[in-house]
Amino acid sequence: MRKFVFIILIYLPLIADQFPAEFSSQSLPDFPFETIEIAERKALFTSKPFFPPNIIQIDPVHKARFNRLLYGYVEENDRYKMVFRLYFPSRFLSSSGNDYLTLAKRILAYSLYFYILGSKYLGKTSQWSKDGIVDIWLCEGGDAGGEQVGRNIYFYQIEKDREEVELIREVAHEWGHHIIPPIGPYEEPEEWANGCIGERLLLKLLLDNLPSSLSFLREKLGVYLKERNEEILRYYRQAGDSQELLRDKGKRGFLYIWGYILDINEKRGEGYLREVFAKFRGGSGDELARLLDVKSSIP
Repeated sequence: MRKFVFIILIYLPLIADQFPAEFSSQSLPDFPFETIEIAERKALFTSKPFFPPNIIQIDPVHKARFNRLLYGYVEENDRYKMVFRLYFPSRFLSSSGNDYLTLAKRILAYSLYFYILGSKYLGKTSQWSKDGIVDIWLCEGGDAGGEQVGRNIYFYQIEKDREEVELIREVAHEWGHHIIPPIGPYEEPEEWANGCIGERLLLKLLLDNLPSSLSFLREKLGVYLKERNEEILRYYRQAGDSQELLRDKGKRGFLYIWGYILDINEKRGEGYLREVFAKFRGGSGDELARLLDVKSSIP
């Protein structure tokens, strides 16, 4: 009687603390990466997940449990610098048994695209992370959408499918909170307008620099921006020069400063806004408008 020995190979994620914070572009670590490029800058991210430190990672806000981790890097001066850590539950930890690796890689890739675009065209990286690394948490349950809390970005209800443009919009919105100075506070629809403003600026930059791998999104993204911006711009332009709306803390004031920025961007471009945001440290719509008005007087 023959005896057969079966060897089962099980892929296990690697331990997170093996991974460096930065490394030379000429000597990549011996790990599997996916490379992306936009606006003539490269980024890469780990294509296989790691175990977080201590195997289970607890997020700082909701105290939820995560056991998988991806790293995202952007190339700067011939070195790759870590800018994102993305945490998500494995299918064994997931309450619904879902495998979120594909979604995690999509969200991380979009985050890297927006990091590069925000840095190159608006001159901004995260204002909330002291070491330049932002933690992204993919959460089951919670309210739909995302949230920025300090250096952390949360995406909720990851168990539910999203249209691709909606997923990209959510990523752009939360990165807007990281790179655009706080504008507000407002009573509604959000306390701070920088997420919505950053969202539309970043989506336009993405459309203008769309890599070939995302060419299937060109039409949908173009239609989305045209339809959504048209409504905001109409509101602003019909209101005209309104000091009252610049001081308004409700929805009207929120929509007005949002349209104001979109109008400036349409007429003057991102380079103009880059100069304004470099001087603006955050404050009311009225305070931001004063800087915009000073810039507007320059031929």
